[in-house]
Amino acid sequence: MLDCHIRWMIRRDMPEVLEIETKSFEFPWEEDDFIQCLRRRDIIGMVAEYDDEVIGFFIYELHKNQLHVIDFAVRPDVVRSGIGRQMAQKLIGKLSQQHRNKITLEIRESNLAAQLCRPKHQKNPNWKNGGITRGKSRKAWNTSK
Repeated sequence: MLDCHIRWMIRRDMPEVLEIETKSFEFPWEEDDFIQCLRRRDIIGMVAEYDDEVIGFFIYELHKNQLHVIDFAVRPDVVRSGIGRQMAQKLIGKLSQQHRNKITLEIRESNLAAQLCRPKHQKNPNWKNGGITRGKSRKAWNTSK
């Protein structure tokens, strides 16, 4: 398992984030999509870094009672090395009993890799299945702490 450092996403991360996005999704976001999204005060972007390289990222939206993950990807050459799990743990660590106590994430029906990741988290009592959706969305699971 690679041990990564997770930090806030900054502008100079964009080329690596775009490369990961393009390699990870059938309908990838473009740079303008990221920029418009990250300009919002209720949206936070983070990257997973290993050996001074961005190897994963996630973007989530703050709601009153939940965090909604709107983009989550790991560089294809390091998939299944624990990076996604570490990013998910970072998100879980942001939950609290008093405020945001649930995470929602969308996964496309065609995203088999993400669907295969779900059973590992479903063994965790904090995770519960939210279903798979069709089309261009990416919806899969919720968590309560």
